[in-house]
Amino acid sequence: MSTFRNIITPQDITILKLFKITKTEFREALHLVFKWGCKKKDDESIKDYLTNKERGKSMTMTVFRNMFDKEMRKRIEEDHTGVTYDVSLLFACIKWGCDDLKWGEKPAGNDTVESLCTTAKNLRNKLAHDPFDKCDVKAMDDLCDQFKKIPEKLLTLAKDKYKPAHDVDQEIKKINEHMDNIMKTTIGDPYDLQKQLLKLRKEQVNTINEQGKSELSKLYEDISKIDPASFVTGKERLNIKNVFTKLDVSCANEKEIYDLEYNELLEVKTESGGEPSVIILEGDAGAGKTTLTKLILSDWVGEKSIFRGLRDYDLVLHAEGKKQSISSYLGLIQYLIPTASYKFDDDDLIRSVLKLKVLLVMDGFDELNEGSEKLIRELSEKHIQKSSGKLHLLITTRPSKHSDLLHIVNHHPKVQTKLRGIPFDKRIEFVEKLHNEMISEKQSNQETSKLIDFMKHSRSQLGEHYRLPLNLTLLTYLWAADPGKINPKTTATGLYIAFHELIQSRLLKRLQDCKGVVALPKDKCEEGIREFLQEYYSVCLDTLSSGSMQLSDLSTKALDSKCTELKLPFNDMSEAFLVVDKVWTSKGFTSYLTVHHKSILEFYAANRFMTYINKENDASSDKAKIMYLLKKLTVPEEERKEIFNIINKYSDEDTKSLKRLCQKLLKTHEDLTKYDNMFLYLTGLLTHQGSEKLQEYSAELVEEMKVAGFQGTRWLDFLVEAECNEELASLLARFFSGSLEVCDGHTRAALVLFKYLDISTPVRIILENEVSYIPYLDDMLVSLSKRNCEVELSFQHQWRYKESGFSDYHLNSLLGGKDENQKCNVSRFTGNLMTLSHLPKSVKNLCITFGTTEQAQQILKELPELVKRNHIRRLGMYS
Repeated sequence: MSTFRNIITPQDITILKLFKITKTEFREALHLVFKWGCKKKDDESIKDYLTNKERGKSMTMTVFRNMFDKEMRKRIEEDHTGVTYDVSLLFACIKWGCDDLKWGEKPAGNDTVESLCTTAKNLRNKLAHDPFDKCDVKAMDDLCDQFKKIPEKLLTLAKDKYKPAHDVDQEIKKINEHMDNIMKTTIGDPYDLQKQLLKLRKEQVNTINEQGKSELSKLYEDISKIDPASFVTGKERLNIKNVFTKLDVSCANEKEIYDLEYNELLEVKTESGGEPSVIILEGDAGAGKTTLTKLILSDWVGEKSIFRGLRDYDLVLHAEGKKQSISSYLGLIQYLIPTASYKFDDDDLIRSVLKLKVLLVMDGFDELNEGSEKLIRELSEKHIQKSSGKLHLLITTRPSKHSDLLHIVNHHPKVQTKLRGIPFDKRIEFVEKLHNEMISEKQSNQETSKLIDFMKHSRSQLGEHYRLPLNLTLLTYLWAADPGKINPKTTATGLYIAFHELIQSRLLKRLQDCKGVVALPKDKCEEGIREFLQEYYSVCLDTLSSGSMQLSDLSTKALDSKCTELKLPFNDMSEAFLVVDKVWTSKGFTSYLTVHHKSILEFYAANRFMTYINKENDASSDKAKIMYLLKKLTVPEEERKEIFNIINKYSDEDTKSLKRLCQKLLKTHEDLTKYDNMFLYLTGLLTHQGSEKLQEYSAELVEEMKVAGFQGTRWLDFLVEAECNEELASLLARFFSGSLEVCDGHTRAALVLFKYLDISTPVRIILENEVSYIPYLDDMLVSLSKRNCEVELSFQHQWRYKESGFSDYHLNSLLGGKDENQKCNVSRFTGNLMTLSHLPKSVKNLCITFGTTEQAQQILKELPELVKRNHIRRLGMYS
């Protein structure tokens, strides 16, 4: 309205008239499109038509309630004809109920039924929210012309599309006459209409905040459940809050790295003490990034909040890097809160959301595709600044994509955090909670107490890969299926292999019970599954190469064709190995197939390599058979050699070289960074087939992993996955000429590596967990004590938690019991000591903790002499 508060101007009167046109003539035009384009019966409600499975759109009631709010649903029940529907409701009915419409961007230079329906809805909402205050006389005239043309254009296009029996020209003429009459009418008292308009604006101010919260709450109740293995169980998903336990989080800035309670994540400050616009949460595959984001969604919906500062946000929006269908902030808002969005012009919808305090959680930056990349760039380049500090982003990513993310958001205030997984002392609690929840959902018949006993007895043998929630989850599900499937020394790849076998056995049973497949003998079903998996592995490698988690249409068709060829049911086969994500569109449900987790995608992609590697063995076997047959047929030796020369000439040489396989399957041999985890699982798969197979490819594996960017502790991960193979250790030693850093899960790998490492190579040991349960620690320290090198030793757990015991025993193991026999040179020590007398003269950096008064008195008594004797350069004390 005009800035003259005490008078009604000509522009105000024109706007009131235009608003009247949207309420009557725009509404009438939309109603006609709805009648012509929707195939429902006259006495049938749009709800019954949309949910009808035989002749309707097969929309579920859950989707229907998401697309139509309570007031809309009430109006639909009262009126089946649409005569009393307003513009917003008619727009929703056309979008979801009419045939032959494609919603999205308008073709350049061409109006469509879809674009004109959207324009009609937007102009009506724009009048309510942003009533053209700054329009001059000419602009108002142009606006009136635009309004008057819309119904005629819309009905003309709808006539061509739907061929209605109505006299469309007569309908257009009637609407044009009504609009002319409205524009010519002299308003006696405009205040009543103005009052209605102001009332409408006031009502819509809170629409996004209140209705948006309501819609998001319903959506997040489902999204925030975790489904770590529903593809095996086929059962209901688990409540995140019943399963979740503490996660290890740290925060890093230029000056320091410090621990952070996971529930303080949203309150962390920038280095200057300000509020960040972007929080980056980095974590390895399976570290719990998605689990943590789902907990935030669940927490925002719930009555009590775990995360500090979460209640300060008006809205929490959720986006996924793997989703290809959402490429803009507008599209995300309309997807998450569809019914509230009907009532807004597109531009004003974004402006209204930007006025609220919003937390946007984007999970999986490392799974970014063309669509989601557009979304994150739009947020960073436009909306964060426009929101005046009200829009905050929490983005999760793998370490490999961290630098790419920084490149996009570097100009915003940010904090960088790291998710390390589940701390050692909380892993049993996690497994216990998860298994109890599985029992309550009838997903396990095993006893939780026996699982806990297994975990307690296996503490000192369980590998560091069990810090990852994904691996602990797989362990728990495998235990629930068959406790004999796991043992403490099972590697990450071993878990995936066991899980993959479990999926196949469940699938085989399902196929035997499935109509239409029951006639297939068991061995035929098994053979069919094997053949399907060869195609599936190929599809997974293509999907990983594309940088996506969602299968392309071409890949989906390839799997469908393979199922048709093998006479196997596509739905059962795809649901066994993939997530079937159904998205409602105006044409009904559209299904998208995605892999459950990126780590699992990488595991299946590695199996594609194994298919080619194992082909070589098959070829050798076939050649032996041919040789036998040639001898049996008494073919002379010279002719036999010539035949084999021809066979070898045309055999697949690519299977003899990993480098050639990379060129063949990945179409590159130069940039393999995104395949780093795949190569880890390939190592595990080769190891699973026996040490001979691993040794055959170990040298090439090392070279390919070098190209994939392996360095530092990642080489030790590689060695662990190979079950610390001696041959591989000898090949890796050259990568540690500068220094070797050993963490909790790498003690056995380091022990093997010492045999091939130069004796003077400096070693840095950083142990985060309770030392009593770190396997091979004593053996590693004794072996290290005999090396002539500099050593930094850090018992982080004993330093932070004084009640966890003293470090003297392990320090003495490293020193060989006596200083004079010491070969290694300990320059830095962190831990909890009963006395400083055990420290050698070489220690220059010291961090110790005090647990008791007596201990503190003893340490302080010895400290002056130590400082003088050792020339201590840095001293840290913690109590």
